[in-house]
Amino acid sequence: QMAALARIGFDPAHAVVAVASGGISSNGFNCAWIDNTSTVELICWGHNTSGQLGREDTATVGNTGSPAMDSLPPVDLVGGTSISLGAPHAARLAVGSSHACAIVTGNVLKCWGANGFGQLGLEDLVNRGDSGSVLQAMGDDLPAVTY
Repeated sequence: QMAALARIGFDPAHAVVAVASGGISSNGFNCAWIDNTSTVELICWGHNTSGQLGREDTATVGNTGSPAMDSLPPVDLVGGTSISLGAPHAARLAVGSSHACAIVTGNVLKCWGANGFGQLGLEDLVNRGDSGSVLQAMGDDLPAVTY
């Protein structure tokens, strides 16, 4: 039998509508769409060596009490933090070993994190989301994957 699992500290007033886990072994990370009634926000936590949490840094999140899980800022994918999505949310989020991709408003595909083999689909080998420099920044500076 499993012991009682602790609840992740998200606001219980907002539903988690999709979650994806990536990484391997001690390098794991997670992302979840949090429903805020008319919009959803993407929250990521865990290992972050390549910017896969989309925080414009490489700090691991969730292994200590700071920052608290219920105060994590959303991943900025479109120049703001909340985006309108149609269902199903689960089909709009995928994660790899050190990168993540999401389909946002207008069926725009955005990927961030490790890119040493071109896995972000941006025709370069530059990690995204691991610093605030323009080439590696999130939000409107994060290019969409063209297909």
